[in-house]
Amino acid sequence: MIAPPVANVQVATGGMRNWILNLHAALSVTGVYAAHAAIAALIGQGGHDSQPRTIADAYWRLHTGRTEAELVVRDLPDDYLERGLADEFVES
Repeated sequence: MIAPPVANVQVATGGMRNWILNLHAALSVTGVYAAHAAIAALIGQGGHDSQPRTIADAYWRLHTGRTEAELVVRDLPDDYLERGLADEFVES
């Protein structure tokens, strides 16, 4: 997901994601579990996937299943950039 106003955070998040995925792979044989969760949604304001209960259930499945290294929730409207997230980058 490209969001220019938060590019600095996205760089750090990318590094953290890669570190957690490698940590998960390295520690999976020891019984230690690590996973990365990324939420690209307007929680409670979008479709089914962005509802708090749906996200909580996904986290619970991630925690109890302990097999997946990553949870990604993508439920942003197509016009999310035009809705004010990056309005300084949108041409008038």
